[in-house]
Amino acid sequence: MIHRILIFIAALMLVGCGGRSRTNNEVVNTPKDVAPLQTTVADTVDVEIPITDTLEEIVEEEVVDAKLLAKIDVTKFRKYGLLEVESVYPFSVKANELINLKNPELANGSLNQIRFEEWNDEQWLDNNYIRAVRLYIDAYNLGILKNPEIDKYKPFLKGKFAVFNIEGHIGGGLYMYIVLVDNPKILLAFWVYSAIEYDPLRISAYDVRFLEAIEEDDGLTTDEVLDLVQKKPQHKLW
Repeated sequence: MIHRILIFIAALMLVGCGGRSRTNNEVVNTPKDVAPLQTTVADTVDVEIPITDTLEEIVEEEVVDAKLLAKIDVTKFRKYGLLEVESVYPFSVKANELINLKNPELANGSLNQIRFEEWNDEQWLDNNYIRAVRLYIDAYNLGILKNPEIDKYKPFLKGKFAVFNIEGHIGGGLYMYIVLVDNPKILLAFWVYSAIEYDPLRISAYDVRFLEAIEEDDGLTTDEVLDLVQKKPQHKLW
């Protein structure tokens, strides 16, 4: 069973900001706590899904100079096993993140089982998939990465974001919606893939494979987002 977190839907109810849902038109019951809800994600090996044109084909293919890549500050995330941004097109972060399974038999399961089966609530809210998204936005703000899909939101991308929803992706890795604090009408949907290697079992890279911008005004305000983070600090600003 793979976890899913409907973060803002559940947490906004708990802090009295209203029970809004703008994710897949789902009806969500108010939980007793902010612990992840559960849902099924195909327990198979990763499915080969082509990278969509929203990332690679909307810009001319180019090789970014290593000196520019070095300007993307990964040092703040080194302690989590992220090493450096290896490429921009596609956006890939080199990693050396060991996976220590309590149940060794999981190593014979699907890749998403290896990735997430033993995650706790804290790991769903604080992980290297989210950090890879932070680095992607950093690279965009530095002008190193180009993506016309999000150009009109550039002023708001300079601020922080919070994770609105996160779940396992059938193609491997995580699919998440982030909300921009400076303009909560904007959701950005990311698919972040992680490369698994064995002997030792580890994640060797995080790749941003999909990005879509969504505008939906359901009345969520910056103050409500900040209020949530203050009252429920497990919901971080990135």
